Amino acid sequence: MLKDTSSIQELIAQRDELDRKIREATELLDKHKEFASQVIEMAVSEGILLDQLALMISPNVILKSDTQAETKSDRKRRKMKLYRNPHTNEVIETRGGNHKTLKAWKKEYGNDVVESWLSDNEDSQAENTESEAEAATTLDGQSDSGPQS
Repeated sequence: MLKDTSSIQELIAQRDELDRKIREATELLDKHKEFASQVIEMAVSEGILLDQLALMISPNVILKSDTQAETKSDRKRRKMKLYRNPHTNEVIETRGGNHKTLKAWKKEYGNDVVESWLSDNEDSQAENTESEAEAATTLDGQSDSGPQS
């Protein structure tokens, strides 16, 4: 019985010590949160973006948005595919296989049959290239259509 009492007292002492450490950690965390909010408030008032602030504090840290931007710019855009359903003459243009109607066709007619409907879309690519060129010249102010000033 005496042994049980001493082990209980040890457990109580350990619990009290852990409670004290938790209180200290909570107080320290509250101080850190207050400091961080003051730094952010100051940065915002000075017109500094949070990304810039993060780089000032930790220049070796790579921000998630930076890695995403690099990934997107290095990625090649998928080729436009044009499917023409011979039963309905409906046309679908898609860059991927996640098109709702395309999935429905593949379910109804089978993947191989629908893939055989893939049109030679060089004509649509030529049209896209022409429209992109027209848009670029329009932005430059040198549109082929209409009078030039």
